Formats: sequence, structure tokens, C-alpha cells
Amino acid sequence: MKKKERIRMKLNRYNYRWDYCKICNRRTTSHLDDGTCICKSCQLNDKKQIIKEFHRINADRKKYIKPVDKPVKDEVILIFGDLHFPFHRDGAIEFLEAVNNKYKPTRVICTGDEIDNHAMGFHDTDPDNPGAGEELNQAIGYLKQLYKIFPKVDLVDSNHGSMVFRKAMVSGIPLRCIRSMRDILEAPKTWEWHKDYLYRMNNGQDLFVTHGLKKDTYKLAEQYGCCVAQGHYHEDSMIRYSSSPRQLIWGCSVGCLVDDSCLSMEYNKTNMKRPILSCVVITNGIPQIIPMIIKDHKWIGYL
Repeated sequence: MKKKERIRMKLNRYNYRWDYCKICNRRTTSHLDDGTCICKSCQLNDKKQIIKEFHRINADRKKYIKPVDKPVKDEVILIFGDLHFPFHRDGAIEFLEAVNNKYKPTRVICTGDEIDNHAMGFHDTDPDNPGAGEELNQAIGYLKQLYKIFPKVDLVDSNHGSMVFRKAMVSGIPLRCIRSMRDILEAPKTWEWHKDYLYRMNNGQDLFVTHGLKKDTYKLAEQYGCCVAQGHYHEDSMIRYSSSPRQLIWGCSVGCLVDDSCLSMEYNKTNMKRPILSCVVITNGIPQIIPMIIKDHKWIGYL
């Protein structure tokens, strides 16, 4: 081979081996047939370009996609019931005040039986208990403490709380002759009584509150197709969820705040299960049971 040809081959080999990439301006031999550079520098730049383009497209999409509405402020619902004034558990009012101070509810609901009305009930009354008038006066005295703690409350009708209307019915007295519960209990105008209470929570689900329609609150929630909270059953305090392809709902038994040792609760002595002292706090649609812990026959004083 002639000397000139050998020199030309060396130059060709040199030019091919140290070709310059027009993108990254580095010497490389990593080119495809179409001239595309596949050196590491260019690949890294390509990835950065792809990520940058992805974020740009995503930002454009967000302009046309309506974001999911998020509550501006947390919704906290406090539900309690079955106080049976004046036969409530000692410390129950202080317990509810502590719950109110800690969770700061935006809505308060009572499941009924706010007073006991033992003396005017349908069952046999204990002669050692106060008479109907004295019992009512004592109950109003305790309720006035709640009026200060909870200025606005929605209550549902109940077997004990609505005793005067039940008595009027069996005695043939028209309802127009009976004063309202607000007048009887000297309650503020912001305390409202309902037959049952239906409320749309901030998560879009309905909450149905009743005193006691069915022992199994879980089945009651399935029948109504919404979240349910109820009282009446003193020995029940629980939350149970039900799931379907459409939604996740729950049934909740609130518990009670009654003093089981009172003479007015004598009828419950034959029941092996004892009352569970508690209330319920619902935060943005999620329920939570708050128990009233008793030690040495009194509330421990904190949550």
C-alpha cells in the first residue's frame, strides 16, 4: 500500500472516531444512521426536555380541569344524648364542656332524652323520687348550664323527652293546648326540636339522626342508605361501616350519660349489660367515639 493511501486511511479513521456532536458539541462516535446522537450527554438533555414538556402540558391541563372542592374549614359535629336530667351521671356536664373546648364543634346535635320525666312516665314510679314538678325544676336547672356551653343545639324527639306530648295524646288533650318544649324547658330560641334530623355533611354525605328506630344501627344505615347516628340504647356505643359500589356509610350508636344507680333507672337492673358513657365527634364525615372514663365512681376529669 502506498504511503499516501495509508495516511488518507488514518485521517478518515481519525475523522470518524472524533466526530463532533452538533447537539452537545462533544467528540463522539455514537451516532445512528440518521445522524441522531445517542451519547450520554444528549440522552440526559433529552430526558430533561421530556420532563420539562410534561410539566408544561400538565400545567396547561390544570387550567381546564376543575379541582376537587376542599372544605375551607373543618366541620366538627358533636352528638350526645340520653342525659336524663336530673338523673344524669355526675360530671357529665363537665365532660361535655371539655369535649366542646377540645374539639370546638361547628354543629351540636342531641339524640333526645335530655330530661327523664320519670314522675309522669307510663311505668311505675318510685315514691322516693322527686315529684313531677320538682323533677322538672331540677332538670331545667341542669339544662341551663348546657345552654351556656352550647348556645345552639338541634334535638330530636324521644320517648322520655317528649313524655308530656305522649301523655296528652292518651288523655285526649290536643297538642295546641300544650306548650312547646322550648317554653317548658326555658330553652333559648336557638335550641330546636325535630321529629328526626337530616343533615348534609361537608363531605357530601347525608347524616340521619334519630332517637332510636332500630337496635342495630348498622342495618338502619343500610336501609336509609346514608350515615346514621342514634341513642336510646344505653349499653350501645359503637361505629360500624357498610360499603357498596357507590359509597361508604356508617351507623353509629352514641351511648349515654345517665346515672345507672338512680332509682329512676331501677328497671334496667335486670339487664346484664351496663350503660356506656360516651358521645360522638364527627370530623369532616369521619365519626369518633369519645368515652367518659370513670374511676372511683367519678369522671377522671380529662379526655
